[in-house]
Order: sequence, then C-alpha cells, then structure tokens
Amino acid sequence: MMKRAILSTLAIVLLGGGLALGQVCCPPPPCCPPPPPEPPCYTTFWVGEPLLVELVIPWGLFCCCCCGTTTMITGWSVEAFSGGVVYQYTYPAPVSADTQIVWDQKDLAGVQVAPGFYTITVTTTDKVVQTYVKIDEKQSDCCFFLCTPLSRPCGISLCDPYLKVSRAPTCTTCGDPCCGPCGCLPFLFFLGIGK
Repeated sequence: MMKRAILSTLAIVLLGGGLALGQVCCPPPPCCPPPPPEPPCYTTFWVGEPLLVELVIPWGLFCCCCCGTTTMITGWSVEAFSGGVVYQYTYPAPVSADTQIVWDQKDLAGVQVAPGFYTITVTTTDKVVQTYVKIDEKQSDCCFFLCTPLSRPCGISLCDPYLKVSRAPTCTTCGDPCCGPCGCLPFLFFLGIGK
C-alpha cells in the first residue's frame, strides 16, 4: 500500500513538473518552434486580381467519397496566414457545391488587402475545406501570360473535396494589353475554342 502511494505521488510530481516546464519553456524558442512564415503550398496572384474559388468534389475511382451525399456550401472566409479574419460571408441558405465564389481581394471594409499569404476557407454541410494563396505585387511591365508569379501548388485528393483557385475572368475592356486587342475573345479563337 505504501509503495503504491509513493509511486502515485511520484507520478503526480513528474506530470506536474512536466506541465510546469512546458509552460515556462513555451512559447520562446527553441522549445516551441515559431510558426512557419508561409504555408506549405499556395497559388500566387497579383495584387488586385479577382480570385475565382471553386469547390471540387471528386468522386474517386472506387467511390471512396461517400457517394449519394449532397454537399452544400454554407459560407466562406479569407484569413491572413498570420491570423485574423479579412473577409467572410455566410449564405442565408446553403447553396449548391458548384457555386462559384469570387473574392475581389478586398477586406470587409472594401479595402484592397496587403501583399502576403492568405487562407481561403469554404464551409460546407459536411466539412471545412481550405487552401492558401499568396498576393504579390505585380511588376509594371508584366501581363499574367508573360510573367506568371511563382506558386507552390498544393496536391489534390481523389476522395476528399478541395479548392481550386484561379483568376476570375475580367478581360472585358477593349485595349487591355493583358487581354488582347478587344477582350479575351480573340484568344479563344486563336486557341481553337471558338471555332
């Protein structure tokens, strides 16, 4: 009986000492590493480019994705990678999973966000899906097809939903040097899509 009491007391002292040591040691390094300066993967866009966010629900080769369930989008948000909500929107009622979301790179006050890393989150009736983007300053002599910003693409899943982020179509004005002489249409014909 005495041995058991001594062992229990020793275990409590060691556990308490470990917790106290953890509190003293963290958060200063080297015990707790600092958060990473950037996400492990991201897609880069120029400042001011509207972003098109699409929820992709793969069906998988062997139906590993819970076939038969209907996923609906309930809302979405953008957070700075270092923390803090930049923009958020909740739908009054859930919308279809193929609803396209466009973020104009503005915060809740309608101000252009600063260059940096951001987390885009789409909340569905089933789960929360996230991806990362980097907003970068554009050189004045660049068009998106002449000098593409460097990205570190995220992998995709054959079973789990993921987000696809691309540039929202904005080429509508004639004379835009990034879109051709009269909008995007000439490029569609050039590529053979408009035939």
